[in-house]
Amino acid sequence: MQKLSGSGKTLTRGAVGVPGMLFMVLAATAPLTALSANFTLTFALGAGVGTVGVIIVVAALLALYTVGYLAMARTIVNSGAYYAYIEYGLGKVAGAASAMVATVQYNAGAVGMAVLSGYFTDGFMVTTFGVDLPWWLYAAVAVAATAVLGHLGVSIASKVTAVVCLLQFAIVLALMVAVLLDSRASYSTAVFSPDHVFGSHIGLSILFILLAFAGYEASACYSEEADNAPRQVAWATYLALGGLTVLFVAAAWTVVASVGDVATAARTDPAGLIAGVATTHLGDWVGPVLTGSIAVSFFGATVSVHTVASRYLFSLGRAGLLPRGLAAVHPRRGTPHHAHTTQVAVVVAFLVPFAAGGLDPLLSLLPALGGVTALGLLTLMILCSASVVVSATRGTLSGSLWATRIAPGLSFLALGACTVVIVANYPTVTGSDSALINSMPVVLVLGAAIGAIVAWRRQHPARLVALPAADRPEAVAGP
Repeated sequence: MQKLSGSGKTLTRGAVGVPGMLFMVLAATAPLTALSANFTLTFALGAGVGTVGVIIVVAALLALYTVGYLAMARTIVNSGAYYAYIEYGLGKVAGAASAMVATVQYNAGAVGMAVLSGYFTDGFMVTTFGVDLPWWLYAAVAVAATAVLGHLGVSIASKVTAVVCLLQFAIVLALMVAVLLDSRASYSTAVFSPDHVFGSHIGLSILFILLAFAGYEASACYSEEADNAPRQVAWATYLALGGLTVLFVAAAWTVVASVGDVATAARTDPAGLIAGVATTHLGDWVGPVLTGSIAVSFFGATVSVHTVASRYLFSLGRAGLLPRGLAAVHPRRGTPHHAHTTQVAVVVAFLVPFAAGGLDPLLSLLPALGGVTALGLLTLMILCSASVVVSATRGTLSGSLWATRIAPGLSFLALGACTVVIVANYPTVTGSDSALINSMPVVLVLGAAIGAIVAWRRQHPARLVALPAADRPEAVAGP
C-alpha cells in the first residue's frame, strides 16, 4: 500500500470509522431530496414507471466501476482520492488536471448544498411558522454551522450527519410502510419490464439517477483518517452503494404503487408529487415534517460535501498544485484547518454577490452548478477507470483480471456513454435555456487546463528559465 503524503503533513488517524464514513457519504447523497427531485424528474421526463428498473441498471454500472476504484484504494491512501488514483496510472499531468476538475466540482457542490439548505429552510419557516426571512440568511446560518463542525473535525461532523441520515431514512421508511399497508396501492412487477426500462427515454433516467447516487464513493476521501483504510473504505463504499440501491428502489416503487399513472402525475405537479403521496397515506401532519426534513437533509449534505471539498484543497496544497498553506494541519485537532477555512470562504464568495443581486436560487444558481457537478464527477470516474487499467497493464497495480482490467474497462465505456448523453441533453439537465448557464462546464475545461499546465511546467523546469527563481518548481514534493 502506498501513501502519497509528500510533505509528511497528514490528518488524524482513527478520527473516523466505517459508520462515520458511511453516514457522511449518505448525507452527501441526500436520499430524501433525491426522491423529491431526481426521481420525480425521471418519472416525468424519463422512463416513467420503468424508473425502478433503471435504478437497478445504474446501480449495476456503479458496482462495476467500484470494483476498479477500490482496487486503487487498496494501493493508495490519500485524501485527494480521485486525484491520487488518476495520477498513479496516467501521470502527473493527467492527475493535476483531474485535481482541478475535482476541486471545481466539489466546491460547486458545496455552494449548491448551502443554497438549497437556505432555500428549503426558508420554505419550511414560511409554511409552518409564517416567518418570512431572506433565504440567504438561513444559508448563512448553515455555512456558519458547517464552519464550526469543520473546525471540530470529521469525527464530530460524522455524528451530526448520522442524525440527519437517520431522520431521512425514518421518513422514507414510514412512507413506504404506509403505502405497503394501504389496500389501494398496487405493487406491480411491470416496473422491471424491459419495455418500460429500456424505452426511448432511458438516457435521461440514467442521467438523473446517476446524479442521485453522486457521492456514494466519497469514503476514500477519509482514508487518511481511518485506522485500516483499505478495508474500511471498501466496506463503507459497498454499504453506501448497496444501501442507497435498496432505498431508492423501494422508495421509487412505493411512489409508482401509490400514484398509478406516475408519469402524468409527475408532469402535472412535479414539486408536489412526493408531498402528495405522503399526505395521502400518512395524513396532513406529515407536510411540515417532510418539508423540515428536506431542509435538514440539505444541511447534512452541506456539511458532508464541504468536508470532501476541504480535503481536496488540503491534498492539492500538499502537492503544491494550490498554495501550500492549504496543507496546514491543526496542531491539536489534526484537521485541515486552512483548507477548511478556505472552502467556507469560497462558499461565502459565491453566496454574497448572488444574494445581493436578488436572483432566484432554483432558476439561476443551481442549474449552473448541477450540470457542472454531474460532468465533473463523470469525468473523474472515466479517468479513474482508465488509470486502473493502465496501472494494471504496467504491473504497478495488483489484483484479479476482473478487478483491474475487465470491470474498469467496461465501466470506462459505459460511463463515457453516459457523458455523451449528458452533453447531448445539457439544457434538459440544467432546466435552462440561458447561454451563460449552459456554458458553465467551460470552467471544468479551464480548471483541467490550468492543472495540466502547472504539472507540465514542473516536469520541464529547463524551459522555465525566464521565471523568477522563487517561482521555479525545482523541488516539488509528491501529493
